[in-house]
Amino acid sequence: MNAKNGTVLLPSEEHSVARCGGKAYALWRLREEGLPIPDWFVVTPEAFSHGALSEAARSEIIRSIGKLDLERVTLAVRSSSVEEDGAKSSFAGQFESFLGVAPEELEEYIRRVWESAKADRVLAYKEARGEEEGFRPPAVLVQRM
Repeated sequence: MNAKNGTVLLPSEEHSVARCGGKAYALWRLREEGLPIPDWFVVTPEAFSHGALSEAARSEIIRSIGKLDLERVTLAVRSSSVEEDGAKSSFAGQFESFLGVAPEELEEYIRRVWESAKADRVLAYKEARGEEEGFRPPAVLVQRM
């Protein structure tokens, strides 16, 4: 985990489903097995305070972009929720995903993915499946395209 504040995890840091969701964990496991996975980092749910990225998280995101040499590439910004891709539910298509995001637009798109977990369609999906209601903040996966 990031020694500074734990709000951003790099591919070289240990991941867990509980902390970063299934997608990010799967990428980490594939990387650990030696497969060539495009660079990524994960913004954990703890990065948000009252719906906005904390200053510490913003700083970690900027550092992560530099460490992974992502300044001049386009990025995919996707959810990686512990609720997604589970044995009982997939939430397929429920959370927002964005492709071709420029690094300077990243904060806006990270926020939009995070907020998509509060969308009416997500809450209706939970209710229809008899799952726990309410907002459960997702991690947000940022990956080189």
